[in-house]
Amino acid sequence: DRPKVAEALRLVSENFDRVDPVQALRLLPDDTPLPDLAPWLERVVKHKSLLRRELQIHKNILKAQSFQAHEEVLVARSPSLKMTHKTVCSNCNKKISRAQVFAWYPNGVVVHFHCMQDKRLDPRTQKPFTLKEQAL
Repeated sequence: DRPKVAEALRLVSENFDRVDPVQALRLLPDDTPLPDLAPWLERVVKHKSLLRRELQIHKNILKAQSFQAHEEVLVARSPSLKMTHKTVCSNCNKKISRAQVFAWYPNGVVVHFHCMQDKRLDPRTQKPFTLKEQAL
């Protein structure tokens, strides 16, 4: 019986990465000396530890990629405004310089800050913005 246990330990030790250690331990006799199990168990623990670290690294890489993709979506969805030397105030029709403070309405209308009358109203129509426009 002892030679069979030694052969079984040799097999599980050689195939430590393919054998379920819990099942293997259940199949071994209860009186199997711990020193006989030690080399196999050390390999199993090292392998499982390495596998766990690799999976943690992979998980963190995926998490970082997910955050990056989420940020890219937010940037792509966020409204932007391109000001040029030709940009004019929709209220007074004068150019807005880079040094001036301006207001940007949800519908894309740009005015000098001092020309802004009511931030809740479209300066062109004097009607309240829709919820869709306010979400932009």
